[in-house]
Amino acid sequence: MRVLDYLIRRYGETEVARRPARRVALPTAVVNTRAMVVHHHLWSGVVAGVKSRSQAQQRIANVLHRMEDSFGSAEEDGTDESHSINPFDEPEDYPFPTRHRWGRTVFWAFRLGCGRLKAVRRSLAHSPFLPEYAVKYLLEGPGLTAAEHVQAIKMLACCASRYVFESAVEALADRLESAGCDPVCKALADLLRRPVVQEFYYPKTVKTAQMRLRERLASEAPDQRRRAIGVLGLLGDLQDISLLADLAAVGDVDGAFPNETTALLAAMDQISRRPNL
Repeated sequence: MRVLDYLIRRYGETEVARRPARRVALPTAVVNTRAMVVHHHLWSGVVAGVKSRSQAQQRIANVLHRMEDSFGSAEEDGTDESHSINPFDEPEDYPFPTRHRWGRTVFWAFRLGCGRLKAVRRSLAHSPFLPEYAVKYLLEGPGLTAAEHVQAIKMLACCASRYVFESAVEALADRLESAGCDPVCKALADLLRRPVVQEFYYPKTVKTAQMRLRERLASEAPDQRRRAIGVLGLLGDLQDISLLADLAAVGDVDGAFPNETTALLAAMDQISRRPNL
């Protein structure tokens, strides 16, 4: 930072600073256009630029000030940001049903392999928290008919475990990729779109899960982008229409999966046709 501050003070408004760069990017340079588009939409949307020495000095001063504040507060409260808590982790004192009588009922139902749905329903009537294996069972629905699986997913509207929202997003992506849109997909999408459910699953957690989903559109892995596009077609909003439109304008660049532009346009159409957007 001190070196940068010196260079800005020494050369900020001189003729040297106005000269074009000597090294020009090679034609073979790889540019992740998708990442640029996603960054533009999800973050500030403005490429940082310095037009004067005073502006540069002010920005550097602000950065140093924030760094000093963050380090000072960490020393005062004895916290270490390198060991921050994952927002999707459950606190140790979280009231899991396994610590209660109804939680033991769920545990033995899964242990014996019978009466699982009934045990989960009875547990949710007394506590909104389910262990992770029970949530996974409701989302995947092994051995259940389509109608039973839909009912199982609807039960999650009463569950307040923090990992439910992100797990449901992943389950929806898996379902779209393997079986296409079906009643179970619709039930998952309806569950995730309900405002009361999003408030139940903690606004910060929901926002983090949605941002992670959108960030996958910049992934170099075609499968990750395909899954993200499919889920956003069911869950996206007006912001996502703008993001998908700009990605479609990029075209089928290197690494695109077959008909990626068509998938982007189809997702935009899905969002625009959804009532009460």
